[in-house]
Amino acid sequence: MFLVIIGGVIVGGASELIKNELTRTVDAESEQTVEFTVEDGQTVSQVAANLTDADLIRQPLLFRFLASRQNVSVQAGTYQLSPSMTMAQILGSLQ
Repeated sequence: MFLVIIGGVIVGGASELIKNELTRTVDAESEQTVEFTVEDGQTVSQVAANLTDADLIRQPLLFRFLASRQNVSVQAGTYQLSPSMTMAQILGSLQ
């Protein structure tokens, strides 16, 4: 029984950490916009890595998880994104 309780606490804590990270921004105070380009044929993994390199997201793995969970594919194009956007907002912009 003790292990079940500990497992529940760990899962609950991990879920809360993931939820917080998904709603967190890189810089909530930023008014800067960044021109971000998704090339034709790029995978969500490649886009997530590029978003991390551009300091627009912190956790590429969570970005990929969010895209997969929402069954979203990113569209090629050039976008104006901001470090003040959440991962969900950025993903929504790239559709």
